Amino acid sequence: EIKHWNLDAAGSIIPLITRVNRIRGQSKALQQTRNVRVQHVDNSMLMAYSKWDDATSDCLLVVVNLDPHHVQSGWVTMDLEHANVPSSGPYEVLDLLSDRAYVWTGPRNFVSLDPASQPAHIFRIDTTGSTTRST
Repeated sequence: EIKHWNLDAAGSIIPLITRVNRIRGQSKALQQTRNVRVQHVDNSMLMAYSKWDDATSDCLLVVVNLDPHHVQSGWVTMDLEHANVPSSGPYEVLDLLSDRAYVWTGPRNFVSLDPASQPAHIFRIDTTGSTTRST
C-alpha cells in the first residue's frame, strides 16, 4: 500500500526527525553500535538507555515516552560508570532536543515527557564537572 503524507501538516514529526538526525551526525557515541546500556526507569512507559564513546568521552542518555497519548514521568536510575560524573555531587545534562540544561545529582533523577510537545530527551552528560547553567 502506498500512502502519501502531508509533511507540512500541523503536528508533523519532520522537525523532530531533522533534529535527531543532526544530533546523530554530531555525536560520536551515536555513530557506532557498541557501548550501549539500558538504564532502569520506574515507569514501564518510559525507556532509557545510555551510549558513550570512550575515545571522545561523549556520553548520552536517551529517555523516550512509549505512550503516544499521555504524559509519562518517572525516576531514571543511571549507571554512572561510563558517564565520568560524581556519584553524589551535581553535574549538568543538556537536552539536545530542547537545548535546556538541567543540574542533576547522583544516579537517580526525575523526568517527565509529554508526547504532544516533547516525546523524548537526548541528554548530553557534561563530564567536565561544570554546572554553569540550570533551568
